Amino acid sequence: MDTNVVVALITTSASILLAALSVYFTKRAERAADLRTRKQEQYLQLLKAFAAFYDTTGNEITARQNLASALNTIVLVAPQDLFAAAMAYYREMLIADPPRFEVRDELMKVLILKMRDSLELPFKDHLDSFDFTIIPVDARTDPPKSKAGHHSRATQS
Repeated sequence: MDTNVVVALITTSASILLAALSVYFTKRAERAADLRTRKQEQYLQLLKAFAAFYDTTGNEITARQNLASALNTIVLVAPQDLFAAAMAYYREMLIADPPRFEVRDELMKVLILKMRDSLELPFKDHLDSFDFTIIPVDARTDPPKSKAGHHSRATQS
């Protein structure tokens, strides 16, 4: 076979292979970005549902339904350790009587950091320096607070 033909075949084959790899990696990156977007939307819904549960001005049945829906939805896209953290917070929120707000805050911090890790953000967080407390959805009102300053709907369950 002529050398020019061999070179042309190799060049064409390499071009086709590179184009196929480019398409493959582009589609893979797009799927990963879509999954991150979907996760972010569902994590936001979960946080809103937790916050609404603490809002004493809203409908408690609707708050419970939204929370159940959010928890049942994130199980589809969340890593297992993140879902376990969400369930740990949920159980603590509903069961602890009297409420243990420090425990709840710590569980929420763990959950938030697992969410951030799952979203593959370009920076690292640290549990010991991360500070977060759930904030009710309707911040315009001043719902009853516990001694620790936390909103109290979850303690009325």
